[in-house]
Amino acid sequence: MLVVNRKEDLQTPIDDLYILLEHGEPKAARVFPGGRMGQTPETLPTIIRWLKRELS
Repeated sequence: MLVVNRKEDLQTPIDDLYILLEHGEPKAARVFPGGRMGQTPETLPTIIRWLKRELS
């Protein structure tokens, strides 16, 4: 499980990320600065790197 969120996201609060991290394996989290999850320059590369590691 990879959880990607923004620190000040109001739609999906950061507290939800902590709940998700308590369950499931494998798991990783990446929190980007700012509000509203939206696309950042690092979002897609972060997801791709994680997928490559998990599928290798």
